[in-house]
Amino acid sequence: MKISVDPKLLADAVGWAARVVPARPNLPVLGGLLLVAEGELLTISAFDYDTAARVEIRADVAEPGRVLVSARLLAEVAKGLPGRQFAELTLDGAEVVLRCGTSEYVLVTMPVDDFPTLPDAPPALGEVTGETFKAALRQVCPAADPSSAQVYQTAVQMLTDDGRLLLTATDTKRIAHRKVTWQPTLEAADIEMLVPAKALGDLARGLGAGPVQICGDDRLAGFTSAGRTFTTRLLADQFPNWRRARQMLQSPVTALVPVEELAEAVKRVVAIGGADTPVRLGFADDAVTVRSGNDGGRGSEVVACALEGGPLDLSFLPQVISDGLAAIDADNASIGMHAPGRGSLLVGEGDDDFEYIAMPLRAA
Repeated sequence: MKISVDPKLLADAVGWAARVVPARPNLPVLGGLLLVAEGELLTISAFDYDTAARVEIRADVAEPGRVLVSARLLAEVAKGLPGRQFAELTLDGAEVVLRCGTSEYVLVTMPVDDFPTLPDAPPALGEVTGETFKAALRQVCPAADPSSAQVYQTAVQMLTDDGRLLLTATDTKRIAHRKVTWQPTLEAADIEMLVPAKALGDLARGLGAGPVQICGDDRLAGFTSAGRTFTTRLLADQFPNWRRARQMLQSPVTALVPVEELAEAVKRVVAIGGADTPVRLGFADDAVTVRSGNDGGRGSEVVACALEGGPLDLSFLPQVISDGLAAIDADNASIGMHAPGRGSLLVGEGDDDFEYIAMPLRAA
C-alpha cells in the first residue's frame, strides 16, 4: 500500500473513527484502525462488535492495499502532522511509514486478517439535516448516564410521532426532549429505538451540515452522511413514560431568565461550592439569587429575571442545572417551577422544540 493524502483530512477521519475504539479492548485487533486504499479513496474503519465507524476520504493511491494499525498511535500522530504538505503512507513489510514534510513515523502493523467484518448499514428509514441532528444530540445526550446499571438511562430513545422524530434521554435527575423535523424514506417509516447515548455523542462529533440518513432494523441503528457510516447495536429495555411526567408538571411560578448570564453565575458559585454541593436558586422580587458553598467557602450572585408568582427556593445538582442551561438555544429561557420534589421545566424563549425537565432536590 502506498498513498498520499491531505493531513488535515486524515487527522479528522482518524480522530472520529478512533472514538469507537475501546480504551481496553478485549482483543488486541479491536484496538486498531483498518485502512483500505483502493481507487481514489482511503477508507478508515473501527469496530468493537457493538459500534462501527467507517469514513472515506480522497487520496492519491499509488499502490492499493489494506493494513491494520494502532488507533491510539495513529490518532496521536495524525493530529500533530504539519498541514503544508501531503502525508504519505507506505506499507513496508510489517510496518507502516508515515511521512509529512520533515516528519517521519513508523507504526508496527497488526494482523489485518484477524479484524472482524463490519456490519452493513440497516435499511434507510428517513433523513434529517446534519446541523439539526447534531444540535439535537448535543441537547439530549448529556441527560443520559452511560455508566448507569439501568439500561434505559444509558440510552437515547428515538421514535417518530405525528410526522416528527423525537429524541429523549433521562437519568432520573432530568429529562431532555427534542423534536426534529425529518423526511421519511417510506410513507410508513416509523422508528422506535433505544440507541446508546455514548455512541450518538461520538457520532455527533463527525457530523457536518449535510443530510444524515437514519437507518434501522430490530438489531442495529445506522447513520450515514458525507462518506461516513456509523452503526451501533440497539439496547433492550423499557423506557419511562416521559409524556406522563410532562403532563403532570405544574408551573405556578415562572421566571424568564437570561440564559448566558445565569449559566455563568452558576459556574462561578459552583467553583466555590464544588461540583457535589447543591446549587440553590432563590426566586423573588424579579431576581434569582444563586448560592452554593461548603466548609471551604460560600458564593452568591444575583441575576435579574421576570418573575411571575413566588417567592420560591429550589436546590439542584450543579451538573443538572448547568447542562439544562447549556442546552437552551435561545438568549432567554422560561423556568416553570412548582416546589421541591416536582420537576422544573426549562424552555428557550420562542423554541417549542426542546424541553428540559430538571428535578430539584427535596428539602432536607
